[in-house]
Amino acid sequence: MYSQVEHPAGGYKKLFETVEELSSPVTAHVTGRIPTWLRGSLLRCGPGLFEVGAEPFYHLFDGQALLHKFDFKEGHVTYHRRCGDAAKDCCSSGVLVHWRSSSRELSRSKALGQAAREVGVPHPQRCQGQAGWGFEQPVARGWKWTGWKVPLTQPFYNSVNNSTLSKKNAAFPTVQRCSVKMRAAGAACSCSDNTLLGAAAGHHAQGYSNSHAATQPWLLPGSGLSSQEPHHKKYLYYFNCIACCVGVTACNVPHSLRFVRTDAYVRAMTEKRIVITEFGTYAYPDPCKNIFSRFFSYFKGVEVTDNALVNVYPVGEDYYACTETNFITKINPDTLETIKQVDLCKYVSVNGATAHPHVENDGTVYNIGNCFGKNFSLAYNIIRIPPLQADKEDPMNKSEVVVQFPCSDRFKPSYVHSFGLTPNYIVFVETPVKINLLKFLSSWSLWGANYMDCFESNETMGVWLHVAEKKKGRLLNIKYRTSAFNLFHHINTFEDNGFLIVDLCTWKGFEFVYNYLYLANLRANWDEVKKQAEKAPQPEARRYVLPLRIDKADTGKNLVTLPYTTATATLRSDETVWLEPEVIFSGPRHAFEFPQINYKKYGGKPYTYTYGLGLNHFVPDRLCKLNVKTKETWVWQEPDSYPSEPIFVSHPDALEEDDGVVLSIVISPGSGPKPAYLLILNAKDMSEVARAEVEVNIPVTFHGLFKRA
Repeated sequence: MYSQVEHPAGGYKKLFETVEELSSPVTAHVTGRIPTWLRGSLLRCGPGLFEVGAEPFYHLFDGQALLHKFDFKEGHVTYHRRCGDAAKDCCSSGVLVHWRSSSRELSRSKALGQAAREVGVPHPQRCQGQAGWGFEQPVARGWKWTGWKVPLTQPFYNSVNNSTLSKKNAAFPTVQRCSVKMRAAGAACSCSDNTLLGAAAGHHAQGYSNSHAATQPWLLPGSGLSSQEPHHKKYLYYFNCIACCVGVTACNVPHSLRFVRTDAYVRAMTEKRIVITEFGTYAYPDPCKNIFSRFFSYFKGVEVTDNALVNVYPVGEDYYACTETNFITKINPDTLETIKQVDLCKYVSVNGATAHPHVENDGTVYNIGNCFGKNFSLAYNIIRIPPLQADKEDPMNKSEVVVQFPCSDRFKPSYVHSFGLTPNYIVFVETPVKINLLKFLSSWSLWGANYMDCFESNETMGVWLHVAEKKKGRLLNIKYRTSAFNLFHHINTFEDNGFLIVDLCTWKGFEFVYNYLYLANLRANWDEVKKQAEKAPQPEARRYVLPLRIDKADTGKNLVTLPYTTATATLRSDETVWLEPEVIFSGPRHAFEFPQINYKKYGGKPYTYTYGLGLNHFVPDRLCKLNVKTKETWVWQEPDSYPSEPIFVSHPDALEEDDGVVLSIVISPGSGPKPAYLLILNAKDMSEVARAEVEVNIPVTFHGLFKRA
């Protein structure tokens, strides 16, 4: 599995390039035969925007969230990607209305400004370089236009050089007595003489002649709008405002492929700079403010990002995109529209939650997040969200804390990315990678920092493992300890004859692996990528065995009696249980990461197979299947091809654990006009079943799921 493969061409750099929004779904070219039983959607999440204006994002986990979807239907595949929400898609980009600044119309502008403020527009802004006034601020969902009659000038800018497309103050074509509906609010409005009801990027108001598109080139479909490139931003905003806020019913141009409008994204696009601090990128104060305003903006306190770029998971009948803060984003899995932002703090006591909840077969969701416990010390809460009940009430409203794990350091919680769950137990692995709480709370207000600046390593702690009874919510009073490692992903956890078997993807040592995931490192030439990886903690897939019953008479002895593992657990005189693992995969600078199993049938139970993404010096260049009992491996790999996390999809009539297929998005920049494809592998032997190629690049994705039709 870990045969040495070189990447001197640097094709992996395409994983970290900004991509443009698509104007319509892309039909994939299929080679091979897609199984007839494979019907549904592959949903994936990751960064798609790596810079805002002249300001770059610096870390892998900073880019603005992009949702991807591959639909499978009757052997055909279509690709969608979007970064938007239903409410903000129609309104949040703002409303831009310009008119000639006669005294009569200026009075109207003031009245319009007042009306706008009443429905949620913070302030009308004078539009630079244009006569009249306009709005380019987000508006509240459901704002109903009542037909203001103002002659409009042309505010749109050429996407290449920001010059106006025709003479300054040239009037827009007008329409007479048209009726339109706003998509978000469903409110009808009547507009008359000299009022532009909206036509942009192919959207035409009812009664608005297509002949106008021939004379006004900026109204043509496919005009190259993009929210990714700096010189497109104002162009995109204006077109989104007119086309989406007005929501003309006479035009049904699809908008299923756009960037998700989280607050982090919308505000960045509105202000054309990075506004909210991300994982490794600090958001500086607005340079347009005067020195006093900039100074006081440092004292606003922590503004937590909602950039939901890590994963997607279901709660009841709903789906949420998430990062690792207290904000999750409700999405429509069919259209990829974002519905609303949800703050977990309003439901349960957590400061944030992982992007790897456990979802049981009945729909119950378990997750973990740090919180303030007793005596103002930090702790970790396990939260439970029940499945949808007969009353159809949002399960979020019934969220509860199941159990609380103590923190090894009162003011420095560990970074938590995932945890283990079985039918009867919850396993939390507390690593030496710590969040300095005091630094975190003061970083934005006093000295300016990002999340990465607040991490530090406890070099003497090692790793503590905590276990709780799931049903009773009771902590086991057993102190499990082992040597230091980083942990991001649990493979699986199960019970066997009085023991808990915990399989993990670890990185040896206490130094934080994320220190090596800055984009400058990942985009470097191949020799430099290898050089940096040599310095980083080394990966290893491990099995730990935790005895659930302890007898002091066994002090100094190995308590593990299972015949199939070499892992040990030794009871020490200080009543701690020292764990030594069984290594189930190890290769020089090669990681088995982003593990997936047949979760629905084998999650929390004894299992045999796991599927993972092979990282070669942090570069994803293979897909792997691992037999955790025999350590046998199967590998898919092609030259200059860079896959994503493998998603296992079980055959509906499966008789064996590995009956099914594995899905992965692969970037292959050297393969000609189709630089990316969805790969479908036979889950038994990792042989190719089919691939669905698309003519667009797809950037790196982290996690996702398969939603059956």
